[in-house]
Amino acid sequence: MISPRSKFLNYVELCHQSITPDGEIPYPLRRQLLGMLNQMERNYGQHLCLQLMVRCAEKTLNIWEATSPDNHSPHELLSNFRLALSQGNELPVLKQQAESFHLFLDDLMGQGKWEYRAYYAGWSCLSAVWSFLYGIDLDNPQSGEIDIDPDNWDASFYSSCAYCGGATWEKTGNSALRKEYWQWFLAAVLEVSAKYSSR
Repeated sequence: MISPRSKFLNYVELCHQSITPDGEIPYPLRRQLLGMLNQMERNYGQHLCLQLMVRCAEKTLNIWEATSPDNHSPHELLSNFRLALSQGNELPVLKQQAESFHLFLDDLMGQGKWEYRAYYAGWSCLSAVWSFLYGIDLDNPQSGEIDIDPDNWDASFYSSCAYCGGATWEKTGNSALRKEYWQWFLAAVLEVSAKYSSR
């Protein structure tokens, strides 16, 4: 009988093989992969998913820094997120910071005062924190983010948009960079999941 770890590794390979010509892992496969990571062990599995979301947000943090070097809100969010993860409980200041940064991002978009890649990078940080505060939706039946409220996109997708320049339907992103990002993502999945298998 195939072991759970082997089954997981096989699924990661399936995701590799299923990357589209646009450079993206199809949404249903990504949801299933996160679900498998989440189920590795009760509670600890969720911790693995959250660690993965932090890594995704950090992957494109430099894009935010290049555009808004004096705005450290994403750094403060992720720092308190990591602290909350290590302590295993929610920090009141984390929710306050997330609400404040959410209003800031909405204001930028409303005024048209934003560089879209940096905007996506900022949203990745916010989404990572939301995944801790409100959970990760692993049961969405939609076929892709185009049919999902952007407030419910996860950090991995927001960072892919920041990294390559946009979502597939926006026709602004670089497919080669998008593929590079999702290949990095799968490597990060393996690295994070190894923490569980080595326990």
